[in-house]
Amino acid sequence: MNALLNYTALKKALQEKQLQPAYLIYGEETALIDDVTRELVEAFLGTPEKEINYFIRYATETPLQALVPLWGGGSLFSEKKVVEYRDFQAVKSKKLDPLLAYLKQPNPDVLLILQVRDAVLPRFVQKIQSLISVVEISTLDSSALERLILQEAKKKGKTIEPEAVKTFLFYVGNQLQDIRLELVQLFNYYEQQETIRVQDVEDFVRQRPTKTVFDFTRALGEKNKKMAFNYLHQLIERGESPFSILFHIQRTLLLMWKIKGYALDKTYTEREVQ
Repeated sequence: MNALLNYTALKKALQEKQLQPAYLIYGEETALIDDVTRELVEAFLGTPEKEINYFIRYATETPLQALVPLWGGGSLFSEKKVVEYRDFQAVKSKKLDPLLAYLKQPNPDVLLILQVRDAVLPRFVQKIQSLISVVEISTLDSSALERLILQEAKKKGKTIEPEAVKTFLFYVGNQLQDIRLELVQLFNYYEQQETIRVQDVEDFVRQRPTKTVFDFTRALGEKNKKMAFNYLHQLIERGESPFSILFHIQRTLLLMWKIKGYALDKTYTEREVQ
């Protein structure tokens, strides 16, 4: 059970109904992590009900030892159940014994899902890596995002020209959550129109103040020069004050320093810092 999977491989396994008893899902694309987790839960349970057959716990609040009764057997109201353990990176490496013992003899009526919402796994994961299916969820590439947009358009009974899809991604970026939010707005804006073209996307972007100084500073933080220049151009075109932009850059840097300080200070839990 030590297979290293990516998003595509996991989707294939789900389609073939080949579920493993335990998964460790990690990556920075949180919207995609939520998607695959939901699909796993639904594939295993059918209809999940929180605190009945579906239990979500956080490593920042609940130690591994407290999960033992949860993964020990079926619930009072259901034979099967899912235990989802978020922020797994916050677990102290010296306290993995309950998990190691469970993974060596997992309960077939329980699906265990560990989550790390980060691109890098903590070192202590090596202790369990041979006993669990590890799934890396990275940002979808442009071709996958284009397919996703076309699929979403089809669901709405619409067609988006290929170049219009590329234009849309240029303005919105590659974060799945942003794409979904903007697609909803795009489809609503052209509710009575079946085909969406490049000019339609550009008109939509111009009339919507979607890109703010916060998007600009985020692009800077992600070292995405192309998107940062695009956002900066939109801000200046809309008449945003250069001094205001500089102020927000400075403010963002100060906030980042504060957050880093809180994290190093250990006064706050990781979840509180987030």
